[in-house]
Amino acid sequence: MATKAKTKHKKKIKTDLVKTYGREETPLRLNEQEFRFAAVRPGLGTIPLDGWIESVEWNEEGSEDATELNMIPVLRGSITLRKNHPDSPAKFPTLRDGHRLRCDVKWFGNWKPLWEMRMLNDRLSIEDGSLTFELQDDIAQLILTEGSVAYRKGKKRRKKGYRYNEIVRLICRKYHIPVGSVVAGTEWHSYVKKDVSVLEMIQGAVEAEQKLTGRHMVIRWAPLPPAKKGKNKGKSTGYGLSITPMRRNPILFLFKDQITAASLGHQRNGNLATTIVATGSQKSGKGKKTKRKPIKVVVRSKEGERRYGFIRREIKVGNVEGRASARKLAKRSLAKGLKPIRIVENFSHPGVATVRRGDAIRVSIPEEGYKGKQGIVFVTSVNHSLAGGDYTMTLTLSFIDPLDPNKLRADREKALRAKKARNKKGAVKGAVFNEGDSLAVGSAGPLASALDVKLTTDAAVGRSSAAGVKILKSRKLPDTILVQLGTNDTSVSGFRASVRSVLALPGVSQVYWVNIKRPPLGGTSDSDLNAVLDDEAGSSSKLVIIDWKGLVESQGITLDSAQHIHPTAAGYRKRAELIAKAMS
Repeated sequence: MATKAKTKHKKKIKTDLVKTYGREETPLRLNEQEFRFAAVRPGLGTIPLDGWIESVEWNEEGSEDATELNMIPVLRGSITLRKNHPDSPAKFPTLRDGHRLRCDVKWFGNWKPLWEMRMLNDRLSIEDGSLTFELQDDIAQLILTEGSVAYRKGKKRRKKGYRYNEIVRLICRKYHIPVGSVVAGTEWHSYVKKDVSVLEMIQGAVEAEQKLTGRHMVIRWAPLPPAKKGKNKGKSTGYGLSITPMRRNPILFLFKDQITAASLGHQRNGNLATTIVATGSQKSGKGKKTKRKPIKVVVRSKEGERRYGFIRREIKVGNVEGRASARKLAKRSLAKGLKPIRIVENFSHPGVATVRRGDAIRVSIPEEGYKGKQGIVFVTSVNHSLAGGDYTMTLTLSFIDPLDPNKLRADREKALRAKKARNKKGAVKGAVFNEGDSLAVGSAGPLASALDVKLTTDAAVGRSSAAGVKILKSRKLPDTILVQLGTNDTSVSGFRASVRSVLALPGVSQVYWVNIKRPPLGGTSDSDLNAVLDDEAGSSSKLVIIDWKGLVESQGITLDSAQHIHPTAAGYRKRAELIAKAMS
């Protein structure tokens, strides 16, 4: 008698963050913190500013998404210097645009560097005798320089390509950027960026490594490692670019009696729905007769409907074992969306100099339910303010853990699956035939530069998918083709017939199709056409969808004001990069 195999489910990792940190209390009396400020002036020497400072503010800017805290926190702020009296004959120290302000903090009885920022846009007030500078660290400076880099695999040298950390150091050398600690990479890359900022070059290399490994890293402007020899041996010689693994802060601070202000509440989940429609596909058959059968399940919450009314949302569950698996995923999504999100805003407290974005803290407000493990929250933004001897900070907090071990495990497993798929199938090799409409015309140049293969393009303004199919049938095609058609189509059934005709082309083993972003045309929306692509991709393993619509909406790419279809030159470069990434 045959026995049914049991499916193994991985247990959810449970984390006790209190035990993870080991210490719960703030490790020092806050009034023991001391600061010192000095202006680093090339050619004029370094001068202390402590006797002149009226106020200093600094804050970290970055993505509002708590899961993206690892990417590039930019430090900005301001400093105000003031005379004892507006009519005082004393002159301010000689400070100019571009001079650097360095801040050190006394922490556990020892002085340590906290940050260094450029001084810019000075404002002198004759009325009250104050001098104010804006501040920003040199991460922001990297946005101002644009250029191109290409680090490709070679036939004789660099046959495997480059490690991401090698790419970062080569970029820093080219653009004269001081660089400190850069965590070593484990994967090989062939890397091309054209007409982008230096920051985008570095960020792209880090993202490429993260995508292949699931590792999370942070890019910061930080103190350089101590010099190993010379007169500055054992001392830090300044600040530079640093890329390190994202880690938890070493101590979990407990904030309770000294909280001066906080706004607590709940908000609706952005994924709220009372009915979930889940679509996907189920594998049937064996060997060459294997097919993907589309499935659809509907899950409702009667309690949710009574509370919120009827809210319907569609999700895609991809390839699943059957209807039961799809229903389970739909129920999980429904339950998650019905759960309101707790929020903590405008949280004010006496300052702790080392608190940064991504750190965990423990808030104790027992009467509002913030106690024990339920009080652990994560910093998404922080503003430090030092004025008149008072040092305070204002935080925005999230309950989403950017270092959730379950998410990190999922990221690692996703990267591992992608790596196995690449090793099995390989990146696109040989030649690619590019068939399309006006969007293919505009992206042809950037795409030819971004791809490491021979690209042949046949594209024309106003071309429909039916016209494109006729051309494809008349040409001798390579194994891989890229299709950029559908923007000019008005019939869903006609578009589906074109997609199936392309998939049936003899000798073509892989089809990459860029999905559609446009206003409704002839009563047909881009969502109608993209649904056809998703359905066909679920039934055919040779069709890969490249999500142009998702990129436009997530990054706010500018489209022309007349038709709302065609991007700017920069938008075409992003489209080309998106395609190249999908095909690499």
